[in-house]
Amino acid sequence: MIWGMGKWNASFGNTHTLWMAAWLGAVLGLSACAASSIDNANPLISDRPDLLVAKVYIIRPRTERYLGMADNSIAVELDRRPLMRLAKGEYTLLRLHPGSAWLGLRSMTTWGPGHKIKEMSTVKEFTFEPGETYYIAIRPIDGEFRGVKYEAALVDRERAVQLSRYLNAFGQARRDPIRAL
Repeated sequence: MIWGMGKWNASFGNTHTLWMAAWLGAVLGLSACAASSIDNANPLISDRPDLLVAKVYIIRPRTERYLGMADNSIAVELDRRPLMRLAKGEYTLLRLHPGSAWLGLRSMTTWGPGHKIKEMSTVKEFTFEPGETYYIAIRPIDGEFRGVKYEAALVDRERAVQLSRYLNAFGQARRDPIRAL
C-alpha cells in the first residue's frame, strides 16, 4: 500500500462523515421550518361552545412560483401575542373570543441585488362576532427587489373552498375542514 493513499482514504472517510452530518442537519432544519403549529397560550383562543366563539379559518395557499426564503413558515400574531407558525399550503381553524383583534404577519425575505435578508411584517384589524365563521386568506405581495411580504384578507366561503381544496388541514381543521355546501 502506498503511504499517501492510506492517509487519503482516512481523511476521505472523515470528510464523508462530516458532509453526511451537515446534510442531515440541513434536512432536519428545513423540515422544522415547514411545519405549522399553534400557540394555545394566546388568550384570544377559546374552548367555549361554537355559539359563543368566532370560528376563524386561516388559509395560506401555495404560490405559483418559488419565493425563496419567503416560502418558509410565517409567524402569525393576534393582538401582538404569538398565535401560530403557518406553513405554505396549509390552513387551520381557530375558535376565538369575539371582538376586535389585530392580526399580525411576520416573515423573512431576501431583497435587493445582494439578496440581503430582512424581516417583513404587516398588521390588520379584524372584528369577530360570536357564532359566525370567518375565512382569512394569507397572500404574498411580491415587491420584487424590495422582498415579499404577506397580507391577510377576509374571503367568502366559496373562495375559501377553492383556496383550500388542495391544501393540508392541521389542528382543529382536520376535524372540521372547509367543505363546499
